[in-house]
Amino acid sequence: MRPDIRHAPLDPNDWPDLARVLGSCFGIPAEKWDSFRSRLGDDNLRVAHVGGQVAGGLGIYRMGQVFGGRSVPLGGLAGVGIAAEHRGAGVAGAMVGDTLRALRDDGVPLAGLYASTQRLYRSIGFEQAGNRVAWKVGLRAIDVLDRTLPVTRVEGADALRPLYHPTHGNLDRSAAIWERITRPRGAESWCYRVGDEGYAVLGTEPSGVSDFHFHVLVRDWQAHTPAAARRLWTLLADHSSLGTEARWFGAASDPRIAHLSEQAAEIIGLQRWMIRILDVAGALTARGWPAHVSGELHLDIDDPLFSENAGRWVVEVAEGRAHVARGGSGSLKLGIRGLAPLYTGFYDPGVLAELGWVQGDAATLRTAARLFASPEPWMSEMY
Repeated sequence: MRPDIRHAPLDPNDWPDLARVLGSCFGIPAEKWDSFRSRLGDDNLRVAHVGGQVAGGLGIYRMGQVFGGRSVPLGGLAGVGIAAEHRGAGVAGAMVGDTLRALRDDGVPLAGLYASTQRLYRSIGFEQAGNRVAWKVGLRAIDVLDRTLPVTRVEGADALRPLYHPTHGNLDRSAAIWERITRPRGAESWCYRVGDEGYAVLGTEPSGVSDFHFHVLVRDWQAHTPAAARRLWTLLADHSSLGTEARWFGAASDPRIAHLSEQAAEIIGLQRWMIRILDVAGALTARGWPAHVSGELHLDIDDPLFSENAGRWVVEVAEGRAHVARGGSGSLKLGIRGLAPLYTGFYDPGVLAELGWVQGDAATLRTAARLFASPEPWMSEMY
């Protein structure tokens, strides 16, 4: 028998119980969740009740994600946790589904998350859509030495935000995301600017080599000129007296390592973030498209959760924009899950056809590949 499940925005009186539930789910003490609450605000926290008791909850980062050079509104789901005694009863699926409906009703066309279990999220329309790749390099292996440009210590995100230039798949960061980067919970960060050409946010963690040695954590870094890139590599190398290696998150094809003479950097981990298209027309019209590409694609979409998305659509692309309207032949058939990696450019339509996630003739697949062609979608942040 299905339990009586109710979902609602956070009532402040429920916070102690929700913090305890999240603490048990993530292995983080309840008192540590106060920063999560303060960053998101009570309006962006949702609670699931079963039989009148707090059974779980989640948070929403309201921000954007860049596709085709334009920022698309995104609801990033985080801290999704269900008390152990209420798992397996459909509480998480119902809570997340209701949250997706609320986001769509608010005009948010995309939802994103990092999944602890893909099976649940795939069942409600999420799919892998981009990479977060963990890299490391030994500090003594950095053979870049260039201190031509000055480096200045600065405080907080305000000094860095103008230098942040997001590319395909990167977040259009909210204040909460900037705070996670520059003021991480339980740790310190040091922010540096290289004039108007780049910046880095660094932290440390014990290396395990000795009580004094550490890894340098590159929480964020961007360089917009070759000179700035060389200066940031030199800044990392200058930690090598006690620092052992630098670690960061980036793309699988991270171009920053091209400044090193040898292939000293290595991939040590991979996470894939997931996307859920909440509003087909809204998502397709909000993103950017290659300015030199034009064409027409006919979609036939299956979406069991949102009937508003289901059915046939005509997507006309011209001059970097898309016009989306009902109708057409439906020559490219796909479920809402299959639309996510197509939308971000994570998988080529031919690959999606091999997976069985889209169906279309060769000409239709070629058109889809031409219109959705994009760089690798990636991000460095966890949320």
